[in-house]
Order: sequence, then C-alpha cells, then structure tokens
Amino acid sequence: GHRGAGITVVKNTSELASLTPTDTPMLVQEYVEGSGEDLKLYVVGEQVFAVRKPFSESSFTVAGKPAAVTSELRETALACGRVLGLGLYGLALVESRDGPLVVDVNYFPGYKGVPGVAPLIADYIEDYANGSECLSLPELDALVQPVGPL
Repeated sequence: GHRGAGITVVKNTSELASLTPTDTPMLVQEYVEGSGEDLKLYVVGEQVFAVRKPFSESSFTVAGKPAAVTSELRETALACGRVLGLGLYGLALVESRDGPLVVDVNYFPGYKGVPGVAPLIADYIEDYANGSECLSLPELDALVQPVGPL
C-alpha cells in the first residue's frame, strides 16, 4: 500500500483466514525481521547513494541521513537497474540476518535526503536525451531460472 496503507501483518494461517474477504487482489509475502531502520538506495546512472532513518509511522515523510554504500549494496542496486532497464531509480531494502533484501523499486523517486543530487539527475537526463546514455532490457531468457520439476 501507499505509505503502508492497506498493509496487514499476519503471523499464522488462522490470522490470514480471519481477514475480511475483499474483491481486490491480495499480495502475500513472507515477513522479514529487519534492523528497525529504513534503508533507501538512490541511483543516477552508475552512481549509488544511501539514506538511512529510523523506521516509524512518520518516516515516510521525513528525509533520512546520507549513509555509506557498501559494495554489496552497490551491486544490488545496479543489478536491479540492469534487470529492469532503469537509470534513475530508488530501492527500499530490509537488512535481514541473511543480508539486504529489496522490498520495492521506484522508477523515479524523490531522492529525499541525498544532498546535491539535482544537478546529477539533470545531467543524466540531458545525456539520455542527447543519446549518450542508453538503457536496454536484458533478454528474458537470460533472466528465467529453472526451479526444478513441478
């Protein structure tokens, strides 16, 4: 949901079964315990920026503080851009025990909390318009991974 609206956390199948039925589709995904912080990555071309802030109900409207971008975070961000054919985008991540997990990709975020990013975005858009930046989607066959016999 937008800014968390419409999201319900259920802990077991009986809680899931007790939800009021609706005509709208429902997305169910595993709940992953995170660090308690929002971690956003913002990308302009090959440049990756990180912003952290404590997670709260108001954190959707508050800018975070710039943070270090590890090589793992950088590669995760750039891999998402390659797969989706994006050059300007943002990611929301959860830092789990098993490492960072991408929760959401935004194809043109607000870059809230990234100092001095506006000229970089403008330069990227100008380069793209002039043809010196180009994006391409990977071949679908290269993305499909067999999951074994069904």
